[in-house]
Amino acid sequence: MKLPGMANVHSHAFQRLLRGDVQRRDLGRKDTFWTWREAMYDLALRLDLDALEAAARLTYAESLEAGYTAIGEFHYVHHAPDGQPYPDPVAAARAMMRAARQTGIRLTLLWTAYA
Repeated sequence: MKLPGMANVHSHAFQRLLRGDVQRRDLGRKDTFWTWREAMYDLALRLDLDALEAAARLTYAESLEAGYTAIGEFHYVHHAPDGQPYPDPVAAARAMMRAARQTGIRLTLLWTAYA
């Protein structure tokens, strides 16, 4: 008997790169939502299209291994590391779609904007 796959309806694939890093507790430093948020924005500002695609590919492969067959990706990294828009306004979306195609997972991009 085949069971249907599950859908992960709340993914932030690039944040996979934070795993194991922001949970550390340094002596004298208290980690909070705000320290995590700073680390997340710092990471987002360093990602180029290749790094974004690689992070998504890793996340999607791990999702498939866990039994997910579809991803709802909250996609809000749209600019180059220098903060400028890419010449192709959907270049980052294309990177996410390539990662999904390469891993074989179904993808819905949930276009999100942070100001």
